[in-house]
Amino acid sequence: GKARDMYDDAIASGLSAAYAEEKSGDVFNLSLGNLPSGSKAEIKIRMVGELPIEADGRVRYTLPSVLKPRYTPEGSSDPLAATQNARVKEATVAGVFQFRMRVEGSERVAEVSSPTHKLKTERVADCVDVHIAEEGPLRGDVTILIGYKDPHEPMALVEAGIEGRKSKEMRSKVVMLNFFPKFSSLKAACEFIFVVDRSGSMRGSYIKSASETLVLFLKSIPEGCYFNIVSFGSRYESFFPTSQPYNQETMEKATKFAVMMQADFGGTELLAPLQYIFKQPSQSSGLPRQVFILTDGSVGNTSSVISEVRKNSDSTRCFTFGIGSGASTALVRGIARAGNGSAEFIADNERMQSKVIRSLKKALQPSANNVAVTFNLPNSYQVKVVPDKIPSIYNGDKTVIYGILMEKSAQKKGRVKCKATLTGDIVGKKFKFDIPFELTDTQSEEDVSVIHQLAVKKMIQEWQDDGESYEEKHKKEMTELSSDASVVSRYTAYIAVDVAQNKPVSGNMQSYQLTATRSERLMGCTLAATSFYCQQQADLSLASSDEEFEELDEFISDSYKTSVDSLYSMSRSSNASSTPTQTVSSPPTQTGASLIVSLQQANGSWLLNDQLAGVVSKSVEELKSCCPVSCDDDVMANIWATLVVIELLKKKYPSMLDELELVIMKAERWLSKQVLPSDVSLTTLIEDAIKIV
Repeated sequence: GKARDMYDDAIASGLSAAYAEEKSGDVFNLSLGNLPSGSKAEIKIRMVGELPIEADGRVRYTLPSVLKPRYTPEGSSDPLAATQNARVKEATVAGVFQFRMRVEGSERVAEVSSPTHKLKTERVADCVDVHIAEEGPLRGDVTILIGYKDPHEPMALVEAGIEGRKSKEMRSKVVMLNFFPKFSSLKAACEFIFVVDRSGSMRGSYIKSASETLVLFLKSIPEGCYFNIVSFGSRYESFFPTSQPYNQETMEKATKFAVMMQADFGGTELLAPLQYIFKQPSQSSGLPRQVFILTDGSVGNTSSVISEVRKNSDSTRCFTFGIGSGASTALVRGIARAGNGSAEFIADNERMQSKVIRSLKKALQPSANNVAVTFNLPNSYQVKVVPDKIPSIYNGDKTVIYGILMEKSAQKKGRVKCKATLTGDIVGKKFKFDIPFELTDTQSEEDVSVIHQLAVKKMIQEWQDDGESYEEKHKKEMTELSSDASVVSRYTAYIAVDVAQNKPVSGNMQSYQLTATRSERLMGCTLAATSFYCQQQADLSLASSDEEFEELDEFISDSYKTSVDSLYSMSRSSNASSTPTQTVSSPPTQTGASLIVSLQQANGSWLLNDQLAGVVSKSVEELKSCCPVSCDDDVMANIWATLVVIELLKKKYPSMLDELELVIMKAERWLSKQVLPSDVSLTTLIEDAIKIV
């Protein structure tokens, strides 16, 4: 390709050059060559992207500190497969990492917080400046949460076109529409399959959190559903032969399995278990199938996994969860996008349970369908909507749509008030959102245009997601748009050559891959490992490149890289039929809310027994004596126990009510079906239960 040829020519001529390409949706490869000894090179990387949103409307930004090795099955031709003959050189100095953030539009910002680090914030003019307040070297990912005053208010941002660009898309105005709708909750029965990563890297806190989350998930499933659990690593295993109806017997078996679950499945091969799931006939009388995939790692065949999910998206919806530092965003978001679900990422210090239950709530609700956007504009404009196929909208999901406003004839119009309207229906009920915005005759002379780049990236992503044949059809258009917008794609790459270099570099050239210092690798986290040296900073330009590039030596400066292969071994030889390794272990001790949830019955009730009485530090007889009516009858005893537990959860764990909501709702549904003695009311029972807790 052109970009690769330019780089090779520069290296052969003794010039210093840099070459950067997209290896995967979330991994970029940078080569920097012909650096004279003792000189210095400074590399600046600028990225733009849509940020995910939390259930409460807070925007989430994560700066990763770890790049985990992609687990690649034997014989894979994936570009992320390890280079066999690479010469690896360990960095001689530890990295230095500083973090600063500026949030614009402070009048709409309610708060800025972090689940991973202590912050220091300062409002300056129309911005919020954010610094890390902790002293000493930073460890782990940096996650920032930005809360807004009106998160559900639709918003439009307009960006002027850029003069001198080749494509009409870049010369035209672009409006970015942000929707974060809130619909009323509707519950539906489903078939749920929980897919758990049990590879070696999940050992420790990850598998413990996954175990507790699976128990909470099992207790939150409503009656009338079917479910199953599939474990995967180098092999995969299905807990039940097929999905089973959710009842007391199947729930108890699955809960015991979840509590004993270990991370003993070797590597991370996800394609085979997904193929197994998709081939299974529906056992749930036509109920929609919802798959929840929980993983901390990355795979080398990401595109094959996403393609398999897309092929089965008519019958199966996929929700994904990336755990900890280094989980592949391309894999986690790509599966969710192809499977019409949603993606969540869990930082090391965050609770996994709330994210999984948030997705379970979405899975239990119907989506908004037949979604369309119309624009009220002057007749001289023609609108190109991106994405072309607007996805279904779910309660609590952010939807971003771009309108590229192409002028059919240039006319001076001054300031023009316009409007975009989002319409659709949810269970037969129509909805409509209007977003006003204003257009001017201004044309941007700036060379940086963030909203245009985001729109172009979404266009390219949609072409790639539609499969190889559709992508090949748009290859020329994709390459031209990528180059014009300076947005890298699989057909383009960045190339920089120091043409001002007066004297070619001489001597024998050696190539190295760089890795972090040993101490940083063993911590599972590395910051900037080293710096490259040359005489002058080079400008980056974008040129066309072939899709398939040969493996390059991987140089990363002022970025992040880690190798965790010294922390665990990954087996590549096992398969689904292999005999599983038997690990003898005792179940972990459950405490607090986890213990209370584990005692809930499949129908939503709690039994009044010694185990439950211990939770409230009373005996069974003491609990019975606190009830205003006789609890000699088992049904009444369980009604009383369930009321006490509900009030205990509300009182003692207010910060966890989001993740406990479905557990409590199931209990309240069970209570609503029970018949109370004529001499007592539910209100009286609740008041007495509150007194106990």
